Amino acid sequence: LPQALLKGQANRGVIAGVAGTESSYLVQTGKGLTSHLSADYPACLVATEYLTALEGPFWMRLRGKGLTYNYRLYLNIAEGLTYFSLGQSTSVAKAYKEALDIVQATITSGELAEQEIHGAKSAVISSLVEAAATVEQAAQMSLLECLRGVPPGFQHTLLASVDKVTLADVVRVLEGYIKPLFETTGTVVGITCNPSKVTEIAAEFTELGRTLEVVNMEEFLL
Repeated sequence: LPQALLKGQANRGVIAGVAGTESSYLVQTGKGLTSHLSADYPACLVATEYLTALEGPFWMRLRGKGLTYNYRLYLNIAEGLTYFSLGQSTSVAKAYKEALDIVQATITSGELAEQEIHGAKSAVISSLVEAAATVEQAAQMSLLECLRGVPPGFQHTLLASVDKVTLADVVRVLEGYIKPLFETTGTVVGITCNPSKVTEIAAEFTELGRTLEVVNMEEFLL
């Protein structure tokens, strides 16, 4: 799927039946940040942490409602792509729609609180610190900084930038990077499910505005 997007095949949606599983799996990909030096990178880290945190919006309304067991929302700077995925889903279309509703409501409702942003920032800062907690990890981080083309000590700069992220910054990147990930243009999506559910799920996504092409697994992996 990432290759399809990078080759200019945006808007493609495929679904394949896989025997031996009753659950459904989804991966959707869209264009994202291409540099760790982007001014929006710290806010994107906070925004994705807010949505996916334990007992956060996705946890409460996707997993909490029994729509899916696993979910992910993350940036891949090296590819310049943003990913959203669902795993072991009992109702993949409903989970997908619920995630979209959460993102839209967070942008438009005005209910996002500074305290919630503060919690997300704390979690991001904690994970960044833990990533370089030992001498070996710090050495690996230094190598990564070199490979990523960022200045030495970038991790410390990033920590300070994350701490300065505001509620307005989070809403801005949700509007600019996360909401477009759920649109039917400029994105690609792939779904696998039990063969008996292919027609039903394809119809549900058609109602959401996304046409899915039924393919076999060999085509799905291309």
